Amino acid sequence: MPPKKRKQWNAEAMKRAVEAVKNKEMGTLKASKAFGVPSIM
Repeated sequence: MPPKKRKQWNAEAMKRAVEAVKNKEMGTLKASKAFGVPSIM
């Protein structure tokens, strides 16, 4: 079986997503979709 390809994401986008979740602006799933980063789920 070939190895899975991981999606690329921007470190700055990840920082903004983490801040949005910390500030309770949105949940993890919504933040991951909004900022184009992987979710924890």
